Amino acid sequence: MSSGCRSACSSNARSRKQFDSNNSTDDETVIRVCNCGLQVVTRTAWTTANPGRRFCGCPGTNGSYCRTFTWVDPPMCQRSKEVILDLLKRLSRSDALIEELNQHFTKPVDRVFITSLVKTIEQNHFPHVDPNITAIRTAVAKVNQCFGTCLCYRYGLYRWNHLKERHATFTWLINRPGVRWIPRLKLLLVDEHLWEEIERENHLAQAYRWDIEPA
Repeated sequence: MSSGCRSACSSNARSRKQFDSNNSTDDETVIRVCNCGLQVVTRTAWTTANPGRRFCGCPGTNGSYCRTFTWVDPPMCQRSKEVILDLLKRLSRSDALIEELNQHFTKPVDRVFITSLVKTIEQNHFPHVDPNITAIRTAVAKVNQCFGTCLCYRYGLYRWNHLKERHATFTWLINRPGVRWIPRLKLLLVDEHLWEEIERENHLAQAYRWDIEPA
């Protein structure tokens, strides 16, 4: 062998030795450089024979790999393999179940929740609904006449009790002696000596509620 070849081989050996020393571990069986001259990579096998067992191999270039291969982890006992494979199956089933729930149940559950929430809000804000349609329409018409508003039947359906109270208050008010109601001007004229007495009535505040105020 010529001196040039010996020098090149010696240089490669020193480089390989230096690389190995800089990347050494307690496991002396791990290969650090593959047959392609590249640093090997550590991967994990998930085969039935070796589930979760790590190995070192060629990182590959342009989709090709050399035959460099060695195990990092020691051989697994049969019991360990069975336990790991069983856990993997359970995890897979859990993931599949979660995905199924997301696809088939999330939207209906959201709709049920929203529907329940809306019903709760309606129950809290709208009192008992009187089924007497004629009475509701009559009350809405009377309130529209008194206030000059344009309330619809649907509004009256949801706020029937409030409308009855408002109508009763105005009926009580405009029928009192000394009180005159002018619908065109939406104006109440009250004799001065009656005003203090009227203000003492607890339900008088209903007479001053407008449509935008809560019931």
